[in-house]
Amino acid sequence: MSRKFITALSAAALLLASPAATLARAAPPAPAPAVAAATDNDPATYARKLELAKRYMKAARLDEILGSSMKTMGSMMAGQMESEYPDMPKGYSKAIMDAMTESTSVMMKKMTERMTPIIAKIYTEDELSKITEFMESPVGQSMLDKTPLMSVEVAKVMPDLLPTFQQDFMTRVCQKIDCNTPEMKRFKPTAS
Repeated sequence: MSRKFITALSAAALLLASPAATLARAAPPAPAPAVAAATDNDPATYARKLELAKRYMKAARLDEILGSSMKTMGSMMAGQMESEYPDMPKGYSKAIMDAMTESTSVMMKKMTERMTPIIAKIYTEDELSKITEFMESPVGQSMLDKTPLMSVEVAKVMPDLLPTFQQDFMTRVCQKIDCNTPEMKRFKPTAS
């Protein structure tokens, strides 16, 4: 498996691990038995919850936070692409990263529209009220403001973790599928 793919996968994992991006993750297929969706979804309560969810999504600033993280990660990934592909025409890596940032912004707007009713459905009115209060608070906003900084710091440790991750990942893949076929042998990592 190419180092570029693993790096891109790791960068995506970093973004998904950030507190703001955690909000954008898909819900599990079914809630665990100990945790169930809210039951206070009568029309009047749901309408109030939907308004709280809209406030929450506005306070979470997903597009802004993820966009900032994407720009930071994009410049790092562009540098890596240029070093791995020295024959790449000048400016291509930046163009690729800019396109990724722009596409992410469009996707996040659509995701926010779809997430709002899901959030209203899953959380109780009390939970949404408290979560929204936190997200709108100075501490909640500070957490969001610092998410891109945290992404940069976490990205600095990735080069140390990447070789072990790659080996572990491929070992697990090969436990699940036959990596000894001619088609799969080209993806096996070489010893670092």
